[in-house]
Amino acid sequence: MAANVSGAYVISANRTGQAAQGQRFGGHGMAYSPSGQPLTVAAKADDHGLLQVVRIDLEQARRQKREYPCYLQNVD
Repeated sequence: MAANVSGAYVISANRTGQAAQGQRFGGHGMAYSPSGQPLTVAAKADDHGLLQVVRIDLEQARRQKREYPCYLQNVD
């Protein structure tokens, strides 16, 4: 939803492993297009293939911002 409303790519990543205090981090990253479509979901920490590559299309973000009905023009 955040990607769709903002008209921007939303990309999130989480580290893996264990902190000195014992807190565990499981990985699980994700990327969504400006229209809210999932592009990729990274594997959890104990799986292989933790690195994901996503191509960013800036024109798609511009188009989503023009087409989504809630956008207002900037007022200087």
